[in-house]
Amino acid sequence: MVKENIPYALIIEDDAILNDDFRNKFLTMLKHLPTDWDLIYLSLSHSKNKIFYNIYNNPYLKKIGHGGYFNTTIGYLIHLKAAQKLLEHSKNLTLEIDNVIYQAFMHNEVQAYVTSPFLIHATFNYI
Repeated sequence: MVKENIPYALIIEDDAILNDDFRNKFLTMLKHLPTDWDLIYLSLSHSKNKIFYNIYNNPYLKKIGHGGYFNTTIGYLIHLKAAQKLLEHSKNLTLEIDNVIYQAFMHNEVQAYVTSPFLIHATFNYI
């Protein structure tokens, strides 16, 4: 993605289940992306005290706040600028990518949003 200068990419794990009408809901969400987005999660595993903010005039997304914890890479849309930042963070990769993303988020290096409602869900069938 970075090497080929691809503006954004949709990453979905092989065990993800797309919700009904995924395509139409995803395309509608794309038309309403905030200008500062780096990551758009299509599903999210988070602590009960995680903070989400409604976005004025945007019923499709919620901004992820800094309270609580989140992680998951089951499905997300990533912007080129976020991929560049995360690639830099992961040069000496000692953490799973979920945690690399979370650390960059906590240091205000990436802006993260989540679809509302979630567009995918996990099967949780771990090998």
